[in-house]
Amino acid sequence: MIQFQDNKNHITEVLTANDIDCDDLSSICHADTMVLCTYIEEIVVSAITYHLMNTKDPEYRNGKLIISANNLFHGLSLFQEGKSMKTNYSNKENAEGIAGVNVRCDGQGPENKNETPIPVTKKDGENNAPAKAVRSVLSPFK
Repeated sequence: MIQFQDNKNHITEVLTANDIDCDDLSSICHADTMVLCTYIEEIVVSAITYHLMNTKDPEYRNGKLIISANNLFHGLSLFQEGKSMKTNYSNKENAEGIAGVNVRCDGQGPENKNETPIPVTKKDGENNAPAKAVRSVLSPFK
């Protein structure tokens, strides 16, 4: 019971720090409070955004935006979807790098063996080494 109250207090502290009040916070069950508490810092922005985008006349009281517990749960679901997509993306690309290309920061170009250097015409006096270019478009949503 003490952990349950601590979780609610933490949620309330984060909401207060962001000038938000949740009138029906007491309606959230113990299990949901634990999940919300764990990710409250991450979900509060999504909850506010969802509320403001879906409320014609948002209510304010004493300078604080009033949101519902439903908005918090929507923020949590958005966070979990994003976390799931990020995890799937990083697991899929972890072995080879993004789109099969290991991007290097040392000026040596891509490490993908399937790519070939593209020669670039240089003016007199410039370095005669061929420049390398990446021929694929990097996109996390393939």
